Amino acid sequence: MQLIESWTAGHADALRSSLRMTNESFAQYLGVAERTVANWRKQPEIIPQPRMQEILDTALERAPDRAKAQFANLVGEAEQGKDMAHVEVFEIPGGSLLGASHGASTAAANC
Repeated sequence: MQLIESWTAGHADALRSSLRMTNESFAQYLGVAERTVANWRKQPEIIPQPRMQEILDTALERAPDRAKAQFANLVGEAEQGKDMAHVEVFEIPGGSLLGASHGASTAAANC
């Protein structure tokens, strides 16, 4: 099962989506205001209060296996996207020597 050390609003929205719930039904399920769930969708980076963290933990624990799998997939994609946003491009020493063979392969590909 996917474990969340510290829930963000984005994680909470991924759980909502995994359970295939509307904002209104998810708010009722958690016992919070619908506005809270709507705000999570608008500001996925916010961190819910500690009591809400516990409620979200419980909701995930009680979710059907299909929803847990979907949640893990959604959270994994989000984390992967976040990691890719921080990829730095750097030049490898001597990389210009490889440029000739790269250009030749590019030219061959364009034919």
